[in-house]
Amino acid sequence: MNKNDLKYACLFGGGAIRGMAHIGVVRALNEMGVGLGTLAGSSVGAIVAAALAVGYSDEELEKIFLDVDFELFRDINFSKSLALSKGDIFLEWMREIIETKFYGVTYSKGKNKPVTFADIDRNCVIITTDLTNFCCKEFSRITTPDFEIAEAVRISACMPGLMKAIEVGDVTLVDGDLQKSWPMWKLCDTLANLKENILEIRLEGTPCGDLTNPISFINSVYSCITSVASEFVVNLYERDETHDCLVVNTGDVVIVNFQMKEAERKALIEDGYNQTIAYFKNILPKKKAHLLDNYIKIKNFIVDIHDLLLNDKVADAQVKYANLLALLCDIKFEIEDKIYSEIKELAVEILDNTAKTLFLRQVYLKNFRFVIKKLDDIEAALCEKNIFLKNTLKLIES
Repeated sequence: MNKNDLKYACLFGGGAIRGMAHIGVVRALNEMGVGLGTLAGSSVGAIVAAALAVGYSDEELEKIFLDVDFELFRDINFSKSLALSKGDIFLEWMREIIETKFYGVTYSKGKNKPVTFADIDRNCVIITTDLTNFCCKEFSRITTPDFEIAEAVRISACMPGLMKAIEVGDVTLVDGDLQKSWPMWKLCDTLANLKENILEIRLEGTPCGDLTNPISFINSVYSCITSVASEFVVNLYERDETHDCLVVNTGDVVIVNFQMKEAERKALIEDGYNQTIAYFKNILPKKKAHLLDNYIKIKNFIVDIHDLLLNDKVADAQVKYANLLALLCDIKFEIEDKIYSEIKELAVEILDNTAKTLFLRQVYLKNFRFVIKKLDDIEAALCEKNIFLKNTLKLIES
């Protein structure tokens, strides 16, 4: 297992101005040799995911975020829509970012074909919220291959009250981060069915000091709601083998502080970088070590059951198998579904499918060869899993 074999589908969460911390996260992952597979995002995370998907580096992303003056939201909306900005300037900005990188030297502003999900090589998923049906609307090359990426990002970043909502077909779509109470990977089919390890990056903050100030008050309310949601998600999946959750604390940053100075923006990037390094060096190794310990325990049970059956000690093997089932009840959500299911499916064969010999009345398994073959297969899968986790631990700790 080489350094670059440690790979994640990266899901970038929202947080408005806090999104600059994502640049530090990407930089840290690159430096540690962690590969980026599928890219997904909501709100400001959608900007990051789309930019990475068309080929931007973390250095190029940093320049984009340091240079932008957020006049993007100054195209005042005078319609009856409940939003300050029409979002047209933001859309043109996003379109230029994507098309400049995608077309390279052949780029000509306003003259190139809009870049769609089908046009790019990377698997990119943009999360938006369907206000009409209270559900997720994903944009990706699987569900919406001919949809423009820039338009999808503009919808995902459509913070209610800030940018005008978008009508697509017969539904109203807004900011994808409204669904932050759920893990992003559970929001849509494409992410839920990925065959990749997932790293979800969530941006959180701490309360602002002056709660008499309207902006600070709203920011603290937002931070409280999203922090509780992130804590729930972290606790829910802290032992999940294929889903890791990195929460970046951005401090008392006001999410709509669009006048943030360059030094403050760089500090956010640094926060993302440092906390990602700390997560991979201090938190993730403990999680992987716990998972490895589970699989070692299961493998030891399987080996013992296998040996007992080969030595005609069926009753002892049944007791051992019952103890294994008891262990699985405690760690069901911490191990791979396939391994869990294969062990459970042997219950009937080992516990109930027995008979006794005619003369000595010795208990034996009716389907002995089948059970031994299944135990061999499970042991092989566990050995492979243990080797993978041991190598992953070595990479993380190196």
